[in-house]
Amino acid sequence: MPSDSSTVSIHLTKPLTFPLKMDQFRLLKTEMDSFMVVRGRHSDLLKLAESDAVSFMNEIFTPHEELSSGASDPTLNRINYVQARFPFQTGDSLQVAIKERLFDTSDIDLKGRIFLTGLESATTTSHATLMATIIAGAANSSPFAKGAAPDARVTSATFQNLFPEADSVLLKYRIFIENHSYGTVIESFYGNEAAAYDAQANRIPSLLHVFSAGNEGTTSPSTGTYSGMPGFATLTGNFKQAKNILTAGSLDSLGQLFPLSSKGPAYDGRIKPELMAYGEDGSSGAAALLSGASLFIQQAYRSMHLTLPSSSLIKAVLINSAEDVGALHVDYNTGYGSINSFKAINTILEKRYTEELIAPLEVKNYKLEVPPGTAQIKLTLVWNDPASSPGSTKALVNDLDLQLQLPSTSQIWLPWVLDPTANVLALQSPAQRKNDTLNNIEQVTLEQPAAGIYNIRITGTKLATTGQVFSLAWQLDTLNDFYWTFPATTDHLIAGNQHILRWTTNITGNGVIEYSTGSNNWKTVGNVPELAIQYFKWIVPDSVSTAVLRMKTSSGKYILSDTFTISRPLHLEVGFQCKDSFLLYWNSVVPSNYRLYQLGKKNLESFVETKDTSILL
Repeated sequence: MPSDSSTVSIHLTKPLTFPLKMDQFRLLKTEMDSFMVVRGRHSDLLKLAESDAVSFMNEIFTPHEELSSGASDPTLNRINYVQARFPFQTGDSLQVAIKERLFDTSDIDLKGRIFLTGLESATTTSHATLMATIIAGAANSSPFAKGAAPDARVTSATFQNLFPEADSVLLKYRIFIENHSYGTVIESFYGNEAAAYDAQANRIPSLLHVFSAGNEGTTSPSTGTYSGMPGFATLTGNFKQAKNILTAGSLDSLGQLFPLSSKGPAYDGRIKPELMAYGEDGSSGAAALLSGASLFIQQAYRSMHLTLPSSSLIKAVLINSAEDVGALHVDYNTGYGSINSFKAINTILEKRYTEELIAPLEVKNYKLEVPPGTAQIKLTLVWNDPASSPGSTKALVNDLDLQLQLPSTSQIWLPWVLDPTANVLALQSPAQRKNDTLNNIEQVTLEQPAAGIYNIRITGTKLATTGQVFSLAWQLDTLNDFYWTFPATTDHLIAGNQHILRWTTNITGNGVIEYSTGSNNWKTVGNVPELAIQYFKWIVPDSVSTAVLRMKTSSGKYILSDTFTISRPLHLEVGFQCKDSFLLYWNSVVPSNYRLYQLGKKNLESFVETKDTSILL
């Protein structure tokens, strides 16, 4: 321990009778009867640990924000495409908490949507403001300040309390997404905080906690099974070892792993991080994007069922719709892949999911009709597992098993499983089809399946409880699928700037991108050596116009994008400012039609249109 005294959390199995005088300790508040937070001298804490009421004790380290410079790219994870295709999926009347220091409550991008609960920090940081903006910014200050869910309401809770907020507060304010873009130190064990988050997920099934994985991906743990192994098991904080949360790793704008992004496995070999998102400056922004995508799922589900989905269903949907990145199938660097918000929301809207209760040794069967021309079957099973005892060598309590079967041929496909053995070759080895006995997430995929009636089989293999609720999501991808995701119809490209064009496809081979600004006059943008990369860097021509892209595949097929706009940026200046008036002016851009906005209760509101390049107000 680095100093003469420490703050620790302790797990109690019965009321504590202190073996030492109370004035030797400082009891810090905790909302859960079975946990206490205590500060004291090391020698006194060691004596306290000898009490038969204390089952586990771990040190609490000072939390800190993960790296972030505010860079955000909503196109990698198809946030922009959801906003174009589903304009009403804005997070309206949903609440999200940002657990760290307080964001700027005067920020105009959050205007009219802030509520405080008394749990917030007294200190404001730009980092917290950036996280709130990525999740729920209204783009009042800039087009780049638009969050995933710009109508969601935001609040704050201080991360000086590393335990979950009280159930009563979360339920009172209907907070069912909480973002955690912070870490402490690399901790390779299932501690009191991890157990507390897992327990709360079972008490409040609709509550999802989203954590950044951390930015220690190039270092190594100093304790635990994977001690001294550089680049493995580098999650920053034992709370990220929880089973019923989501942890987000970070990718760059091209979908490549950000080197500093913390990696798995969890202390017991479980898959971490579960999902990846854009976070070129760290995993903070990746977690915020994942929180925003989770709000999409909440709103889409609520619009159909008038209630919120379980956190296990949100996880199943987001994981099942993710795009594989890094090593084939699941891996310890990038988990189950990069979130695809558009595919995720369609999973809900197309009702490709189910939730049920399964009893010990019970078997559930579901028919799945697979038509000809299917490129892939993908299934993901998730359940909120009961909290394990802090300090457990293995976190999983209830073990369910997922299989895909084709009765006509008696073939069976098992989930993808990684080798958790503590050596580099094992941890880097490709996923294999096996029974999974570690994770409360199981995924089966099958490429180019034969048409037919398949059977999805779920078994309650080993349950310590009388039953277990699970969530199952599935997806059938069609062969030769292709659609543009950026630019979409609501996107505006800046003339002369470089933009990254994006599409989703399972078509292989090369392609040629062309664009037209009208009159069916097509010009070449560039050659794509392999469509599977799903992006192309384009320096946009210096013009002001509407435009359309098209991809010519190697088979000669053309696929058109949405119509989008290309324009030069306007530069708004103040000419003079007096007591009763002021002058605004800006550069001329063809066509000379301008609309001015003023800030309303929550959003910018149009108040005048003009052909002039100045206005006196």
